[in-house]
Amino acid sequence: MSDRSAARLPTIAAMEWDSSFFRKRIGRLRPDPDSSTDLDAVARLDRSSFDCVFVELDAAAAHLLDRWSSLGAQVVDVRLELSARVGDEVAHTSSSLVEVIGKWSSSDREAATALAEDLSTWSRFARDPAFADSAARMYRNWIGMAFSGEHETLAWRDQGRIAGILTSKLEPDAVWLELLDVNDGYRGRGIGLALVNAFLARAVATKRPVARVRTQLRNTGAVRTYERAGFGLSRATLVLHWWPRS
Repeated sequence: MSDRSAARLPTIAAMEWDSSFFRKRIGRLRPDPDSSTDLDAVARLDRSSFDCVFVELDAAAAHLLDRWSSLGAQVVDVRLELSARVGDEVAHTSSSLVEVIGKWSSSDREAATALAEDLSTWSRFARDPAFADSAARMYRNWIGMAFSGEHETLAWRDQGRIAGILTSKLEPDAVWLELLDVNDGYRGRGIGLALVNAFLARAVATKRPVARVRTQLRNTGAVRTYERAGFGLSRATLVLHWWPRS
């Protein structure tokens, strides 16, 4: 049997939520690091099935980057996943200036939405011209989950106005930090760290063994804040956008 006949076709999974939100046919592919994967066949196979494929290469598959680049896939992000054991080693305390938002006022919604839109500029979607116009809308949708009560929100206030937010959600095996941002005029004062420490202090009551967060490698300020709070790197992923018909 030839190497070509033995080569495997990876499966591209349709992403229903993304496809509906962006109004494009979107798939996701996590290539097997095994070099026998037939990428040329993938390029031929799915040109009519998807408008865009999110290709995620973990460390073991990073050697495939050149091959995917030759097909026209563009690197849009180096996504980091960090984790911290809940209740371990680092003592996390909640500042009296951090509060849990239970009821949203109109001014709270306005401030939180502005912070979410600011955070969207770090998104990989903002770096792809085909998605850039929708990046802020996606983050407004995300903060809307906090308004509806699906995500818990911690806020730092100054004279009654929100200067920083952190949203989180529970999963069966972890508590996830979803959004973290501080108003530009308040950065450098330790507010982000105070919010993360408050999040970790509250995480103990969730009975989840671990807290997790995803961020971008280029967002060095956020990475430093998480590391100072006791998070460590658990996974790094190269994310590419592949437009098969381009």
